[in-house]
Amino acid sequence: MALSSGPALAKDQGPGIDYPEVPTAVIAPGQTGPVTFGIKNTTETSITSDGPTHLTVTAPNGTVFADNTVTPIGTAAGPWSCTLKYSNTWMDCTSDYKGVIVPAGEVWQWRVNITVNSNAPYDDTPVPGFASLYYPSGGQVVWNATGPASVRVRTPPCQGADCPVDTTAVIAPGTSGTATFGLKNDSDKIPSDEQLYLSVWAPPHTTFTDDTVTAIGDAPGPWSCVREFNNIRLRCVSDWKGVPVPTGETRQWQVHLAVDSDAPYNTTLIGQGALLEWCGSYVVSSNQGNPETLRVKTGPPPA
Repeated sequence: MALSSGPALAKDQGPGIDYPEVPTAVIAPGQTGPVTFGIKNTTETSITSDGPTHLTVTAPNGTVFADNTVTPIGTAAGPWSCTLKYSNTWMDCTSDYKGVIVPAGEVWQWRVNITVNSNAPYDDTPVPGFASLYYPSGGQVVWNATGPASVRVRTPPCQGADCPVDTTAVIAPGTSGTATFGLKNDSDKIPSDEQLYLSVWAPPHTTFTDDTVTAIGDAPGPWSCVREFNNIRLRCVSDWKGVPVPTGETRQWQVHLAVDSDAPYNTTLIGQGALLEWCGSYVVSSNQGNPETLRVKTGPPPA
């Protein structure tokens, strides 16, 4: 996913620090709820926005914004006019606000409405989204936070006899392991009589440790692959012929992943998706919202 590079930054950052909602908002898979994020100024310094003031907000991994509303709490800057982007996972906002940004010693907070994907795992804390203010001040563009404000959400434990069985691979930070991803075909059968191409993206905080994609069962293969973009994408080709993924069915493959040593614990890391194609035409694909998408859980920290 291509993201905006943002404006040029001033040498000196603003005085804000992350001030997340405590306790973290709990939203069940398939449900929508409010999530609060904020910035606290712990210094005696304040910076003035010459206006307009801008805000970017991204949704936590595996969630989307339910609408394009950002609601200021108390005296926080606003009102905001926002545009949703990237399948409702990103908001760009603008306000006519001019004046002090997060006065010294104060907290500014805003509220957004988040929908958790219906197939998101229960009892999980996904990778947070982020929010950052930027604004002109004295001829330079300033980012308010020394680090972006985090947009956090949790899913509750599943209760009841119909709770899904979670077969997601568990790979602790700083270690490597094997993970499975799949592709489901919800369209008509599409035979292939030419080379197949497969692309798969690693989850955040992970990289592919080799260029191996192993077919499971009747899945197409074998594959000849190369790693790209610092080992976060595999691009593969196969001479396999036939119906790659029959209508209504799923085919799966395994890959080898390393989880960064600084990755968060108790978190499900979800890749951007996978794509199977031939002759430049999409055969079947997945994205972050699909349960077949490549994902790993990091598990609890060591005792």
